[in-house]
Amino acid sequence: MSSKSIEDLKDAASVLQKVDVSAIFTSLALGIAQAQEKLDDNSIRQLIRLSEQQVAGKSLLELGFVPAFYQFEYADVSASIHLEMQASQEEELKASLKIDYYKSKGYTKEDIDWVEKSKQDKHRKEFKSSKSVIMRSTESKSVKIQNKTISMDQQKTAIQKVEDFADKMRTAENVERVETKLQSQHSLSNVTTSAGAWVNYHNGYIAAFVPKSTHPAGVLRVKEYPGTPSSFTVVSGNDLTIASSYSATLANASSQALATALGTGNKVVGLPFKSQPNAAIVIYFGFDKRERIDYNYADGTFNNTGVHDKLVALRALLASAPHVKVEIEGHTDSSGPWDYNEKLAYDRIAIVKNFFSDKQWNVTNQISESVKGERLALGGGNNLTSDNNIPNPPNGVRDPQFRKVVIKLTSDVADYFYIEGPSFNAAANPAQDIDATELIGNANGYIAKIAPLASPSVGIGFAYGGDTVNLTAVTSTQDFLDKFNLASFSNKYKAEKVQETVYLLHQDTKIEFVAYNSQTKEIEIEDLSAKENNSSANENTIIIDDTVNSDYLLKKDAETIKNPSSFAVSAAVDFRTARAYNMSLEGSASMSARLRSLPPPPEFKAYILSLINPNG
Repeated sequence: MSSKSIEDLKDAASVLQKVDVSAIFTSLALGIAQAQEKLDDNSIRQLIRLSEQQVAGKSLLELGFVPAFYQFEYADVSASIHLEMQASQEEELKASLKIDYYKSKGYTKEDIDWVEKSKQDKHRKEFKSSKSVIMRSTESKSVKIQNKTISMDQQKTAIQKVEDFADKMRTAENVERVETKLQSQHSLSNVTTSAGAWVNYHNGYIAAFVPKSTHPAGVLRVKEYPGTPSSFTVVSGNDLTIASSYSATLANASSQALATALGTGNKVVGLPFKSQPNAAIVIYFGFDKRERIDYNYADGTFNNTGVHDKLVALRALLASAPHVKVEIEGHTDSSGPWDYNEKLAYDRIAIVKNFFSDKQWNVTNQISESVKGERLALGGGNNLTSDNNIPNPPNGVRDPQFRKVVIKLTSDVADYFYIEGPSFNAAANPAQDIDATELIGNANGYIAKIAPLASPSVGIGFAYGGDTVNLTAVTSTQDFLDKFNLASFSNKYKAEKVQETVYLLHQDTKIEFVAYNSQTKEIEIEDLSAKENNSSANENTIIIDDTVNSDYLLKKDAETIKNPSSFAVSAAVDFRTARAYNMSLEGSASMSARLRSLPPPPEFKAYILSLINPNG
């Protein structure tokens, strides 16, 4: 359907929306009232005329001639106007062909509904145009976007290849933002894990967690730094001295002597939620990124160095202390539209929250969410990190300091030290544990002593997409991949290791890449597979969807009329209007009424006679 036709359809719909069918009946009812008035006026004129005309000195009225008065006993009004718009048939045919086209490329009705629902996202209306490219995760054929030819690099790992394709799209002319969405008809089931492992499904990926450490650990709570140093056992015969400040205590915990005592693979992580102003865990994101936590991300002074260890420490704290609550805030810079940034901030929160999501830890009820979007970048709200002295940028600036997720403590605010190592043995001094009644006070001590895993290997099993995975004695993420590939699953999945998590992307997964543009009403995207000399060109899964712009939105507005083939309209739509909008207009109106003859009112007749013969 051409843009001109869509505009005509919208204009016609605007006319129809102004229709008040009651105007038809109001006009006809007023016609009846006017008819009654004219009949009454006529009868009165006749009566006066009869009083003026005389025969042998007497008026006709005196001689008994009287006019008839009339009254409507009932009136029946009916009107029918029928309008048909030829364009509706064209759209129905177009929709039918579109479904056939999708199905010919292996897409189901659920896939089609998923894409159509995506086009209703509120933030898509903020851009001048947006357009989607949909493909299977295994697709390698090329598309041209604004004269830039790109393809998905199937040599890259699961998340990397999706991010890489989106990054290439962002470099195309006038493409400002790219949003990725993943869809699969398969569901994860029959999950079985042991010894601290877990599996879940998040944002189109299967995430398998393999514990990185089998060491015992503990979380030490420091509510107050005493004037006189106090000590807590870390390893039998080796104590951690709580000094007069957080930094001095962290230095003691990180000393070489204590590290040697803890053993190889030891870890000490400080979480200064109380002692440092605006202290929080901050995770930074690249421009427009939301797919995962990039632990290697760095942009100047804004980086994720040490973030993974802090998240591990926080997870241990939450799992061991159900009374502790945190809030996760999602932020963006101010370079995108408001609703788009709200969604971007929400997606960033979701990917961070997934770190804590497994049922084994059972801490999600201790986590609240706060979507801040670009408020902080625009100068609103409080900056929860040390960058609060950096001037806020003007609206529209890409600034890495605001592209972040911030995790802050909202209860039992204290400093915490996560201590891990093969020789950790805080149980040597059990009297230093904090019980539930002491947690509300200022006591310092261990609130968590995390036992080591029963064995240095785990079991992981699940069912997905007709595959049954059952891996035993898994010792690391690399061991998981080796065993997974030996089980002949590598031809169906792309895998990627991120710290202690393996992400799996199934071959049947569909990926939607949505390109956004604020400059023009059209984003030119072309499927090049038909031009490529490729024997499998007919197997390509690339779908180029409709451009969502003002024309598309006008058409969708018109389609909200529940029955687009028939409308009731008033006389405001005449036959010239119908021809202008390729409509056919048929209509009829009818009225029937019954009149009853009445004598003139006696008082009125007597009054007229008194005027004629005042002496009686």
